[in-house]
Amino acid sequence: MKNFLYEITENIYKKHFNNLDKIAIVLPSKRAKLFFVNYLKQIIEKPIFLPEIITLDIFFQKNIKISKADDLTLIFILHKIYKKARKINENFDDFYPWGEMLLKDFDELDKNLVDAKSIFRNIKELKDIEKTFSIDFSEEQAEALKQFLTSFDTKPYGENRKNFIEIWRVLYEIYKKFKEELFEKNIAYDGMISREFVENIENFDIKFEKKKNEILPNFIGIMTNFI
Repeated sequence: MKNFLYEITENIYKKHFNNLDKIAIVLPSKRAKLFFVNYLKQIIEKPIFLPEIITLDIFFQKNIKISKADDLTLIFILHKIYKKARKINENFDDFYPWGEMLLKDFDELDKNLVDAKSIFRNIKELKDIEKTFSIDFSEEQAEALKQFLTSFDTKPYGENRKNFIEIWRVLYEIYKKFKEELFEKNIAYDGMISREFVENIENFDIKFEKKKNEILPNFIGIMTNFI
């Protein structure tokens, strides 16, 4: 049985076998690129010039002014915003594991284009969460919310419940202020870069190695994490 990437490769070859060197392929990872080239070699019937093949991170680097920052830098900035939002003085070492998880969750939200304001709205009682899952959120939004809940002990009583509610109330503020500061510094995490490109694609002058007038009419983008 042919896998998804093989079928994509086969479809591209059938449609563009006469002008493969005039198109560009954007793939989500180096691994996907390796498989694509291997499948293409299996499919081609005669010597050809290969298309331009780049990974998604390189594509974004070429087309977006903001650059990816390392996790330590991002968590350091997040820590400052977190303390201000919660009005506490938690030291960086204690915050770091929580910061790593929070950064990962923000990254997933942006990669999935989830409406963060809906996710982080003020939930005053934990019992409201079940109602929120079943009524107000899409399946994708509910799943994103569940990812956050796994990071907390959500017992109905005690200090953990209080902490959860207090943190939840300021999460959207943290998310918003965090991204605002990153934009000011022209740095970002992966999901933020992806979201910025997808939501503002009409404003970008897409660049490839080939001339723009050759590549744009035949541009093929594959951005799904299928491998």
